[in-house]
Amino acid sequence: MKPYRYLLLTTVSLSLFACGGEDGEDPIVPPVDPDTPVALSPQIASVALTKATATSGDIKAIGLYAVNNETSENHYGTSPQGTYGQYTLQEGSLKPATINGKDQTIWLSTQQAIVYSCYPVTDATTITAAGNASSPVYTIPVRANAIVYSNTVTNASSLDFTVPGNDYMYGVAYNTSTNTFGTTQPIADNGHRASDSKGEKINLGLKHAFCLVSLKFKKHTDYAGPCNLTKITYSRPIPTLQTNGTTTMSLKDGALGNLTGAKAGTLVKYEYTVNGGVTVAATTDGIEFINYGVPFPSGTANVTAATLTVVVDGKEMKLDTITDGGEWSAGNKYTYTISIHGTGLKLDGFNVVGWTNESSDNTSRSEERRV
Repeated sequence: MKPYRYLLLTTVSLSLFACGGEDGEDPIVPPVDPDTPVALSPQIASVALTKATATSGDIKAIGLYAVNNETSENHYGTSPQGTYGQYTLQEGSLKPATINGKDQTIWLSTQQAIVYSCYPVTDATTITAAGNASSPVYTIPVRANAIVYSNTVTNASSLDFTVPGNDYMYGVAYNTSTNTFGTTQPIADNGHRASDSKGEKINLGLKHAFCLVSLKFKKHTDYAGPCNLTKITYSRPIPTLQTNGTTTMSLKDGALGNLTGAKAGTLVKYEYTVNGGVTVAATTDGIEFINYGVPFPSGTANVTAATLTVVVDGKEMKLDTITDGGEWSAGNKYTYTISIHGTGLKLDGFNVVGWTNESSDNTSRSEERRV
């Protein structure tokens, strides 16, 4: 699996046409009224993603939220309030939706707008504007079941438990000249400002609020049995989403708020039960179980170690005190590679890569526990 970190969107405006004059005469171009509004119309420009993230075909809608760049202005709302618009996939393009008879188009004026964005959204999605004009906070709720820790499968060929509709993302400005992602949101206007006009075209790069957690199993040559895995349990105290759906995602930086165990962690078990089992062959690169994870910073209490228990060929094997860097960061993939030996399990390596990278920032750990 090749992970990628970002989803790139480009927004463009409606075209404006000038009226022509009589035959043989130069066309008459009326002066542009600076107050003429221009509609924001998103288009998906580039997608380079895997099943672990939302693809262009998966994205049915995005949410956009325009707020005034100057707190003294109010075209998009009185700060910190702004104007929300939902855009849905229609005939291959993202266009303003109509919800309960209301057009969702965001109209730009000469007043500049900071444009926030988010995925996933539904017709019921609302953006909460909190804080004040100088320190606004914009969030959307995160569904309690966005990460499912306990999974039972009958099809062993599908061991990726990430769901594109649960891939929570927020948008930042994207520089198409350098192909880099910014740290702030893009700014737009109708293109008719007397000076410093940003125009209606903006580039959005969507970044992940979750991380990926992968448990990868390999059969060692000293294991004599068929190596049929039927159950895997990875246990660790980590922060989790609130079960009542009150966890939030920031549209500024993707930070998750109101987590259970945010400071001290709460015991979580990634449990995978495979009916009929999945055979790990020594000739393959291994079998990988992939899921989303809630990021947590270095220094979070009680999260420094994990335990792993597997049932292989009907026999339980356990690996204690699995250590790593003591933090999970949003947008990274954390892979724990475990080899199955005749004498027990061995942690062959712990690997961290960005969602966009195949191999970088690698860290190796090696630890063995006998049964």
